[in-house]
Amino acid sequence: MMPSKIQTCAALARRVRDRFLAIVAQLVVASVIGFGPSQASAAVYNFSYTFGSGDVVTGSLSGTQNGIFLESVSGVSVSLNGNPLTGGDLYQPWAFVPGCCFALGTPVISFDGNLNNFIFADAAPYNPSQTNYFSFVATDGLWDNVNVYFPSSPYITDVSYNGVAYGGNFAFDASRWSLTLAPVPGPDSLALFGLGVLAIGAVRRKSA
Repeated sequence: MMPSKIQTCAALARRVRDRFLAIVAQLVVASVIGFGPSQASAAVYNFSYTFGSGDVVTGSLSGTQNGIFLESVSGVSVSLNGNPLTGGDLYQPWAFVPGCCFALGTPVISFDGNLNNFIFADAAPYNPSQTNYFSFVATDGLWDNVNVYFPSSPYITDVSYNGVAYGGNFAFDASRWSLTLAPVPGPDSLALFGLGVLAIGAVRRKSA
């Protein structure tokens, strides 16, 4: 006896349900194993700084969190007021040497703006007249400053000397710095996506 359409639909629904539950179980296991607190893996982070003038630098980077710091930083992108700073293939992180200069080295990038010491620049050697860059130095001892420059925009800076605004500029303010983990699809979103894929496949098989 040929199964009725109702029986066929019920069997198909059971298969979709079983596969959906299997996907959910796999996602739960992956979330426990892959995103546990003991795991230190690279992730994408978004950053921003709002200058006293109201101009805003935003961007993203890839790094590995170690306490309140990010390490092994790469894949840096920078925008000013929504306009990408271009001029090089990739913004490279540099470090600042107090009393000297910016030099290729290990930058300090922190969730606490008072600990930052970095420059994201698209070329080396560092040259303000030729290089697009975003710098953030809060560890010099006396000078604390945030700067952004690229040829098609005026030089913008917040700078303080010994905690006081300097040279007619807006004062440096670490509280205007933000560094957050970029949103990633959670298990619920992935499960719904998987269910949608299964449903589409089931409809296609039924129509065939």
